Amino acid sequence: MDTTSNTNWDTQPHRLDHYRHRWSEVGISTIPLQRNSKRPRCNDWQFRDSSEQWDEAVSQYDRNNIGVRAGRLTTEQDISVVIVDQDDPKTVRNTSAHFEGLGLQPTIVKTASGAGRHAYFIVSGVPEDATYKRLDSKIGAGEVRAGRGAYVVAPCSEIEDSTYHFLKGNCETLLVQPRVQWQDLLQLLPQETTRTRTLSAGQAYTLPVTLQFGDMPDYTQNILQWLSIADKGDSYSNYHSRSEIEMSVICTLILRGWDVSKVRQSFELFKSGHYMDQGTHRGVYLANSYNKAVMFLASTPIRQQLAQLYQEVLYTTWEGAGGNSERDTLLALIAHCYRHDSLSVFASQRDLAEIAAKNHRTIGRALKRLQEQEAIVQLKQPDTDNRKAASYGLIGLPITKGVCKVTHMSQVVVVSSKQVNSSQVANNNLVSKFSGIWGMTEGLGPSAKVVYHHLTDQPQSASQLAGLTGKHRSTVTRALSKLQHYGLATPTDKGVILGETSLTEHCNVHGAEGLTNRRKAWHKRERQLYKAYLKRTEKSGVKV
Repeated sequence: MDTTSNTNWDTQPHRLDHYRHRWSEVGISTIPLQRNSKRPRCNDWQFRDSSEQWDEAVSQYDRNNIGVRAGRLTTEQDISVVIVDQDDPKTVRNTSAHFEGLGLQPTIVKTASGAGRHAYFIVSGVPEDATYKRLDSKIGAGEVRAGRGAYVVAPCSEIEDSTYHFLKGNCETLLVQPRVQWQDLLQLLPQETTRTRTLSAGQAYTLPVTLQFGDMPDYTQNILQWLSIADKGDSYSNYHSRSEIEMSVICTLILRGWDVSKVRQSFELFKSGHYMDQGTHRGVYLANSYNKAVMFLASTPIRQQLAQLYQEVLYTTWEGAGGNSERDTLLALIAHCYRHDSLSVFASQRDLAEIAAKNHRTIGRALKRLQEQEAIVQLKQPDTDNRKAASYGLIGLPITKGVCKVTHMSQVVVVSSKQVNSSQVANNNLVSKFSGIWGMTEGLGPSAKVVYHHLTDQPQSASQLAGLTGKHRSTVTRALSKLQHYGLATPTDKGVILGETSLTEHCNVHGAEGLTNRRKAWHKRERQLYKAYLKRTEKSGVKV
């Protein structure tokens, strides 16, 4: 038992340096967190040395919280620290029973919520790419956190006057507790089903949310141009090396909806220095960097929440005539939030329309209904004077309002895992530059989109798909006919399965990017016309 954890925290100052030293002595890396928060001080905390982050945090801030990194110990490279995050009493009971069954007595930390716990383990056989893995829903709410792409808030941290502290064991006793095999903890995770497929070695990871495709920002072009002439050891702005700078570029482009091949094309075009230094291995280097960037982006606590919400919305039956529009509008808003790593965001109707492949007036009506259903809240009205869009905040699924019902939950994709839901593979091919393929007039239609997302490697009848999607059987039949025509769905004796034609292949053949670009071009023209209108009214003195 940690004696320091039993002291009166009301009379004790934060023992930050004390705990940093103790964790360091046992070979466990820590990172500085923001005051009264779970968020890291440094945005690129995964790629920077722990001591460097602490030097920066201590020099700029008078007080911090502390986080413990999962992953390899600095003292013993063949073992790792892994933390099981237990969010509620049910999860604590179920995981504790599992631990007892294995004869394990992990180090336990009480979280600020009071109801949750963190169970620390020293584990052998942890894969290099392990990070966040959600617990099986039968076990409860929480995660297994492993690898340097994961962390937890550590003892002595405070959030809203509540303190994280040891309940059982401490930093030092953690190393003497029995070793755990990674396979033992995998029993807490969802078991593989036929809805999963394995990514081949070297394949790029994908984000669990479809992002709007966008052009390369001017400042990113400037960085790439600088990289083409930079020498080894040169720094740029707050970045200390060319590899750090390249990683920032990759992160920016991923959030613009770029896949690994398009990112590589830009690096080849600008002949980025560090990338070119890799010679014949630069393709592998970029693929690995791309995967690290995806892991980094997807591992923030907010994006983890957004990814789960995105999957819930995607696999929810939305009833009523406007159900498709409401679901697609909410998905577009979640994606917008995901890009900005925030639960609220400024978003114009036209921006959302480009993601959702719908008319902006349809989006406007759907936004109003979502507010009425308490799925979202409008935080700020549009500001025509300053040409600012409205601001929206996410609340959740309106499942208590009788508007929609959750039919099933797809396993939330953990980007660092080799396991990806087959429907998710399809979804990740649906980058927004191809969103026009689901348009009402020129594309396959929104009903086909809903049906396509529910196709798996297991045969399903039209009636079964109607039950999952909330669509009438005749609507599902028409959608399947379209999908089968283009090889996106395949009929079998027992039902319909996911087709052999990839969505990307279909979109390239049938000009989906052109459909999306035409919508963007029209929106650009509308914005120009509106700006001209505002300018005229300003000159005439008429208040809009």
